[in-house]
Amino acid sequence: MATRNIVPRANNEGKLGTSEKKWAEVNAITFNGSLSGNATSSSGAAKLTTARTISLSGDATGSVSFNGSSNVSIPVTLARTTGLTDLIPDGAAAHNCLYRGKDITAAFNAGTVATNIANGTFRDIFIGDYITKAMTVDGTSIGNVVWRVAHCDYFLYHSDANLTTHHIVMVPDDVLNVNIRMAASNTSVGGYLATEMWETTLPLYAKAIQDAFGSAHVLSHREFLTNAISETAASAAGSGWVGSSSGWAWADVVANIMSEPMVYGGTVFSSSGFDVGNRKTQLALFNLCHDRTIAGYRGNHSDRKWYWLSAVTSSTCFAIVDNNGIAASSDASYQSGTRGIRPYFLLR
Repeated sequence: MATRNIVPRANNEGKLGTSEKKWAEVNAITFNGSLSGNATSSSGAAKLTTARTISLSGDATGSVSFNGSSNVSIPVTLARTTGLTDLIPDGAAAHNCLYRGKDITAAFNAGTVATNIANGTFRDIFIGDYITKAMTVDGTSIGNVVWRVAHCDYFLYHSDANLTTHHIVMVPDDVLNVNIRMAASNTSVGGYLATEMWETTLPLYAKAIQDAFGSAHVLSHREFLTNAISETAASAAGSGWVGSSSGWAWADVVANIMSEPMVYGGTVFSSSGFDVGNRKTQLALFNLCHDRTIAGYRGNHSDRKWYWLSAVTSSTCFAIVDNNGIAASSDASYQSGTRGIRPYFLLR
């Protein structure tokens, strides 16, 4: 026989238990009607009676109201964006250790690059970053030239004048022109400072660089360069090579061609220690990205060209970086469409 219902005599009267005497447990399949008091769970609740705010704090902040009726998403605001400038300490030493290769032309034009060089932080400037400038040399346009950050503070505290201005060595991706010779004849007498390259050619490129970047951003500095050779002394370039640098002098420099150590990290065909001077260590650009030692031409890196270095190698020759990536030497007067000039300068 089915269990009979427990029914009050009239609607909405009577209680099951009292506030003083409660049933220990109520078990049921279905409950109809309003519910008050405390409940640990409910299979039929649609939402919270009172909505709650869920918040994030710290480096990420945000909040959202949640009442349980539907899923919610929290819009998040980051307190700061972590990038290289947050991970790498300020200063030349740290920034010389990382190759990035970012276009910083706009930052240079806005003055940010100059500010971060001047204060010595080099913030947001890394090896391989580049600035593109239209160049005109001796009245002839050579188009847009990509200049790479090659080293931060390479010459800091160097020279007889004690350079204390923060700077960046800038090197172009390509040779700027071809058919450039070191000297009018095959001689290294008088050292590098007596060459046509130093006396006549480089001043044209120094002016072009100042015109492109603004003379206020191009730092003149002092370098120790060869000014004499012994025509009969053995050269350190190799057995049987004759003619060796034998003197040097401090010279004012706006733009120059590189030494062997700046490219290779040491001497190869240099005739003597006089060829090194104060340019004795490898540029960070070539240390971190060796293929950058190869120069292209007018924006085409596949059109490889060789370029002059400042080292005397014998009584008739100077050092070069060959277009095949070989450390080599060439007669001082040699010029052709495959051989050119790749100068550097200091950006401030």
